[in-house]
Amino acid sequence: MTFSRRSQWAVSEQTNLPEPRANPAGFTANGTLYVLGGSDGTNRKAELYWAIPDGSGNLPGWRHLAQSDLEIATAGAGAFGSGAQAFVFGGTTADGVTVKTQRANLAPQEPFFQVGLVGATIPALKIDGEIGQQLGYLNAAGAGTVNFIILLLIGWAFAHKERTRQIFENLRNRRRRRRED
Repeated sequence: MTFSRRSQWAVSEQTNLPEPRANPAGFTANGTLYVLGGSDGTNRKAELYWAIPDGSGNLPGWRHLAQSDLEIATAGAGAFGSGAQAFVFGGTTADGVTVKTQRANLAPQEPFFQVGLVGATIPALKIDGEIGQQLGYLNAAGAGTVNFIILLLIGWAFAHKERTRQIFENLRNRRRRRRED
């Protein structure tokens, strides 16, 4: 049996993990590779890294979001993905072997603001913790209220076409008078 060059194992700097790992947990979900926890040989780690291979199997690089890290640094655990959730079972922690199961969302949302009826999305500053969550709720409520008011005004304009034309005509006349002065 002969193997082509493509079926052999390969090593590249681009594919390497950002940090050394021994006994990490790993799994795949929806075409994405996940590596969780493990040890650097001395200390247990809590980081979760993921990478999405291209069509040739190359990894463009590993990604990391602090929101996805394990709550308890664990090495030698078992990991599984189910939908958008990841589960890490057992392993060893600083306190020894554990029976604890950790769970996290594999798809945390990047912070953003949605503006107007068309839904233009702009990246936002991220504020961690409870205050950031509350500010997010306030922002969402404010944007929803503004969108609702705009929708009401559009509905009123279509229901009162003559009055809407008069309002726009009055605005045009005011502008003309200001230019003449």
